[in-house]
Amino acid sequence: MRFRYKALTADGEVIEGEMEAVDESYVLARLQELGHLPVRARPITERSKSRRLLGRRGHRHVRLDIFTRELARLTAAGVPIERALEILIDIADNAQTAGLTHEVLTAIRSGRSLADAMAQAGPPFDALYVGMVRAGEAGGSLPHVLAQLSGYMARMRELRASVTTALTYPTMLLAVSVGSLFLLLAYVVPQFEEVFAGSEVALPRSTQIVFAVAHWLADFWWLPLIAILALMLMFGRLYAMPPSRIWIDRLLLATPMLGSLIVRMEVARMNRTLGALIRSGVPLLNALSIVEGVLTNTVMQEAVRDASTGLKSGSGLAPPLKAGGVFPPLAVHMIRVGEETGRLDVMLNDVADVYDDEVRQQLRRMLALLEPILILGLGVLVGAIIVSVLAGILGLNQLAF
Repeated sequence: MRFRYKALTADGEVIEGEMEAVDESYVLARLQELGHLPVRARPITERSKSRRLLGRRGHRHVRLDIFTRELARLTAAGVPIERALEILIDIADNAQTAGLTHEVLTAIRSGRSLADAMAQAGPPFDALYVGMVRAGEAGGSLPHVLAQLSGYMARMRELRASVTTALTYPTMLLAVSVGSLFLLLAYVVPQFEEVFAGSEVALPRSTQIVFAVAHWLADFWWLPLIAILALMLMFGRLYAMPPSRIWIDRLLLATPMLGSLIVRMEVARMNRTLGALIRSGVPLLNALSIVEGVLTNTVMQEAVRDASTGLKSGSGLAPPLKAGGVFPPLAVHMIRVGEETGRLDVMLNDVADVYDDEVRQQLRRMLALLEPILILGLGVLVGAIIVSVLAGILGLNQLAF
């Protein structure tokens, strides 16, 4: 059973934390052995656990890159880890960051290592983060590892920001296009329909279709929204099921342009993560198991899992990656060179830099092609609607003559 406790240190400071124990008396005895004065120890029930999970949602507001950068600076300056965490609590820019740091500090004061304390705190400390910190503590190079983590997160954040920025304009253009078509059909076209009211002229088929679509949107505008939401929910549920997720991921990789973009992004993410882990002293097999959880595409995850199996049999990392047929030849060759020269971590980071640049270049090419397609598509649809309405008006004028 897990207990949550509160106690006083010899300096009179209040500490809180959690501990696995058979009963409450064991928790109290353990706190006394550590030199603390127990205040209370209560078992964590399902209700209290769910309350803590709800409260933990605030980790989305924690800037882990800033936390790691400042912790690396403090520890590199020789500040003890407990004092460094106290300073980070004082300078935290929001309550969520301060609360998370205090939770880590409390766990350390109860006898846990920094890695164990972060693992107990949970998100946003993932397996990659905890694994690198654990390796840094074991090797006595924690400040160096924290600096590597900070640089790693800065590069990943930069890549995500560049992708988000690149997609902002096409997304806005698509939203404006859809909104313009909706306004044109739901509000502008019905105004022209009044021109034909009471006339016995037979409208062209294209004009009838446009008016029918306009009536349908005016009466059932909510139906497309519900259909889109239903499709999104259905896709989310399908993607959550392993068999259908593998099929979807394979389909995405086989899609022209999009598939190559996904491969480049996954290769960059995998190589940068693996390089950071190896440089921190994490064994290659353990690093591969962590990298598998970092990747988002299940096909790529299977390739990394197969590489782990091949590595156990002594074949090295490059051959099973090549046999999987998913990773680009350039990445595989550079990894093989890194293994042969004993500079695998350097080569992995070089590969990540190469594919980061290729991701940005391919995004620019795709967006350069997408923008005129969207503009041309909107122009064709608007033009077709206008021509259909004008065809009806011309037919009405001919009847008048």
